[in-house]
Amino acid sequence: EIAAPPVVIDAQDWRHAVVTSITDTRDELKRAHKSVALLRRQMTEIDRRRADRREKAVASLDRAENLLAELRDAWR
Repeated sequence: EIAAPPVVIDAQDWRHAVVTSITDTRDELKRAHKSVALLRRQMTEIDRRRADRREKAVASLDRAENLLAELRDAWR
């Protein structure tokens, strides 16, 4: 049976690995935050456009109803 050589962990290498891991995690969290902020802005814009379209549709229907009422009244 061959024994594996003992693993020597240098404190400086260990510290560097931990710092790199923390930095990578922080960068990933920043990217995720930016993505969520972008999605939030896009959803807000979509909601605004939907409300604008709904408002225009209601105004158009109101005009159509008024026009129909005027035509009905004129017919009588």
